[in-house]
Amino acid sequence: MNLVFQQPLLGIREWYTLHPAVEYRCLVEHSQLQVSRQYL
Repeated sequence: MNLVFQQPLLGIREWYTLHPAVEYRCLVEHSQLQVSRQYL
């Protein structure tokens, strides 16, 4: 996803505030990565 790089003036926190769905997806993917690591 290149949206972060297209918004260089916005900080990560500000960008996540404008895109809560993206933050939620990142949290879900991160939790899935942690779960898969536990099963390996």
